[in-house]
Amino acid sequence: MYKKIISIMFVFTLIIGISACDFIEEEPDIYTKIFNQVELLYQLDDKRGAVYHDIGLIRFLDAFPNAQLTWSSSHPHVVTDEGLVFRQKQSMWVVLTLKVTIEDNFKTKEYPVYIIGLENDDVKDTFEVTFDFSNGTEPVVIEVVANKTATPPADPYKEGYRFLHWAVDGAIYNFNTPITGNITITATYELLNENSRRLTFYDEFEGDFLDTSKWEYHEGTGSEYGIWAWGNEERQYYTRDNIEVSDGLLKIHAKQETGRATGGHFKYTSGKIVSYETNQRFRDNEDGFRQTYGRFEARIKAPLGDGFWPAFWLMPAQNTYGNGWPYNGEIDIVELRGRKPFEISSAVHFSNVGPHFGGY
Repeated sequence: MYKKIISIMFVFTLIIGISACDFIEEEPDIYTKIFNQVELLYQLDDKRGAVYHDIGLIRFLDAFPNAQLTWSSSHPHVVTDEGLVFRQKQSMWVVLTLKVTIEDNFKTKEYPVYIIGLENDDVKDTFEVTFDFSNGTEPVVIEVVANKTATPPADPYKEGYRFLHWAVDGAIYNFNTPITGNITITATYELLNENSRRLTFYDEFEGDFLDTSKWEYHEGTGSEYGIWAWGNEERQYYTRDNIEVSDGLLKIHAKQETGRATGGHFKYTSGKIVSYETNQRFRDNEDGFRQTYGRFEARIKAPLGDGFWPAFWLMPAQNTYGNGWPYNGEIDIVELRGRKPFEISSAVHFSNVGPHFGGY
């Protein structure tokens, strides 16, 4: 009998308790409703509730327009008042606190959150590297993975200037430096002056005729100029008929033919042009082109075969030291022998108050 009474009393009490709770339940206040609806807007990994990216938290709810939501954190640099969450270098647990203010009253609620540190980030950060050419063109922006290095573009061009280097804050930039943030690298130039290199003479051999404002023909065996066989025992007679301009090229033809020699008969004819005629008797162009210092270059295709001796020379324009050529100097930029297709030579000829010297 005693056991039965205890059992009945227990069951009865439980029912009364349930009935009492059901009877006194009140509707949640507006703060509770807001806290129940607020969700942390971070990306979840297997529902573990961790922050893997910088995020923005809820700042307002349409259902409660009069409620002001303000966020704070147990770590001073993790969240702003506006609810912007910034990851830190190291992973950490933080408590995000939401303050809900309605008119002059407020309540708060805390949300423990685990924030993954940047040092554990599997996603590689990238930074913008801006190349400012400083020449009126648009800058070039590239993305570089954090702690990697940037590769510079081709050297930029600026009219009237010479490119020197790339710089940051006026100092030469070292492209072996790891990129740890956004950076602007600026081109540095120097102003060209009157002594800087500039184009003084050129001929692309356009058209169908030799430009005689730039070139003059040499004709004959050399005896006309006082140097029989051109001083080199050359076996050809020079004629302007063997000079051709076509297809954007100067073509000098060597032919086997006789009957043109002065003072003798040669079996071959060829061609020769000069930019300035030193012998006034044969000079057609008083100006011509002559220059003491500079860079001289040409693109030349030479023939193969015995007896061919094509050359690109610089000859003296004046008889400064007397005795004529070659005592006033000669620079042979390149000479080729048709029988030796894999050999080239260059030479400087001069005289040291005596016989003629040549150096190869």
